[in-house]
Amino acid sequence: MLQLYGPRVVFIPKMPALGLLLEEPIFDSYNARMAVINEKLQPSDPDYRPPISFDDHREAINDFKQKFIYDNMRDVEDCDGLSVRFAVLRDHILTIF
Repeated sequence: MLQLYGPRVVFIPKMPALGLLLEEPIFDSYNARMAVINEKLQPSDPDYRPPISFDDHREAINDFKQKFIYDNMRDVEDCDGLSVRFAVLRDHILTIF
């Protein structure tokens, strides 16, 4: 621990952001809460809130994720090998301690 505060540079591994991806927000709780409120309302009522769903846009969302996220993740991994290096380093560090 004392080495962390001295002049020696200590590498602390962090998971590459490359693997962090929010697939999609989930609105189940919101939709359930709104369903109870909406029971007393008509869709024309200004307080009526329709459920939030991405199903109508699923194809466009999947195309976007493939083109701009997954393909890019694969290209970066192929060039830099960040995830593999992180896994090897993490395993090495765990065996030291």
